[in-house]
Amino acid sequence: MRTVYWSAGETVYKTLLAIREAEKTNSILVDFKEFVPNIHKYLGIEYVPKAGILELIKRGRTEIESYLAVRKKIKVFTGFNIEDSIKFKVEDMMKIIEMLSTEDTVYDVNGGVFFSSTYAALKNADRIYVVMEPFELSYYTTSEYIKFLTGQWDIPLDIMTGIIVGKGDAEAAAAVTGLKKVVKERI
Repeated sequence: MRTVYWSAGETVYKTLLAIREAEKTNSILVDFKEFVPNIHKYLGIEYVPKAGILELIKRGRTEIESYLAVRKKIKVFTGFNIEDSIKFKVEDMMKIIEMLSTEDTVYDVNGGVFFSSTYAALKNADRIYVVMEPFELSYYTTSEYIKFLTGQWDIPLDIMTGIIVGKGDAEAAAAVTGLKKVVKERI
């Protein structure tokens, strides 16, 4: 099962929710953010450089274990810093997802639709949690991005569940975004 935490805009909440999910389900926690990955900072572990993965991909190899950190028995893929992220193409991101798919995975991706890792994770997701702030503007912004995801990237709406962090209006968020299910979550 590939679970992705995504938002229309960048928000810290999706990272915290992804960490919580991975710890609860004993899944591989994948920080699939480019430029500014931060799960390793939340967890107090070292960033693991990714440049060597390209050589694995080129050779058709799938051993990704050496690129995972471990914290409290949870395996963690620590994302792509600026130096690493500029080396990877969409096809490389797709291959990394395949390499990580030997176990259940929980992905935290960049907000929006502007990074190849976000595209790759959303295209390969079994379940997407769409994280919103508890404001009407967040619902409307999210709605426009969902239209893009479903219309341009052919991502099915039925694998998306909305999450409002805080005291938002789940019914209003569902009505505005078109999501069939929206829940409230406290952090």
